[in-house]
Amino acid sequence: MAIKVLVTARIPAPALEYLKKHFEVSQDIKSLPTAEGLLIRTETLVTEEFLKSAPKLRLIVRAGVGLDNVDLKACLNRGVEVRNTPGANSVSAAEHTLGLILASARMIPQANTKLKSGGWDRDTFTGIEIRGKTLGIIGYGNVGSKVSKLALAFGMKVIGNDILPKNEVPMITKSELLKQSDFVTLHVPLTPETRAMANKEFFSQMKRGSFFINASRGAVVVEEDLLKALDSGHLRGKALDVFNNEPIEKGNLLLKNEKVILTPHTAGQTTESQNNMGLEASKIMKEFLCPE
Repeated sequence: MAIKVLVTARIPAPALEYLKKHFEVSQDIKSLPTAEGLLIRTETLVTEEFLKSAPKLRLIVRAGVGLDNVDLKACLNRGVEVRNTPGANSVSAAEHTLGLILASARMIPQANTKLKSGGWDRDTFTGIEIRGKTLGIIGYGNVGSKVSKLALAFGMKVIGNDILPKNEVPMITKSELLKQSDFVTLHVPLTPETRAMANKEFFSQMKRGSFFINASRGAVVVEEDLLKALDSGHLRGKALDVFNNEPIEKGNLLLKNEKVILTPHTAGQTTESQNNMGLEASKIMKEFLCPE
């Protein structure tokens, strides 16, 4: 009898076809009670209650980096293995981060909007060069290390902060990194230690006139504190790809702040990364559920 796999994620056709060669594949959540494997992305929330409807489940694969939408403790208690694809979209996320840095330094989205509305205001959009500026990377893993390489190619000075020792760039305390950096970018997972880490105290330690970038997880930032840091003039600008609540609410003040550049959680959203994540997740499923 074929092993049943439920796919709730949007994955490219080649990855889906790969799964169908080895499993009986369903994309209907009603098949959860008979599924031994589950392939998900951000949209599927795996809770203890969810697992009660999946008595045969043995493996969950998240096609992506974070696992904050999965109750890992509940899975452990049930004996359900949980895997992800941490490196599959790291190039896309790193390139997007560099794009946000450049867009912030040169106010590219704001200039585009002004020009398309009929304005021609060159002086307002006098930006800064990133060459020679210091980039502080908090979280020097798959994405952070790739951001570092790109930034160094642009002539930036890079410093880092991570829970594990690294040798590629100087690793210093978070407090010292915030004081020294012209740009600060976060690349950390969402954990009890990182939740709300970018708060009032965090922003007060940042260099006056610096920029803040976050393309990791929205909940690591206290959005209210960030807005206050912008409104006070302490920060020059910020760019976010992730938010406390997604989709972002229409009334969120971030949407009205001209100093803020926003993208809708698209850092890892490229054709290449989608193919990589889908195929890698499918191969993990096959190797675990029906190893040769």
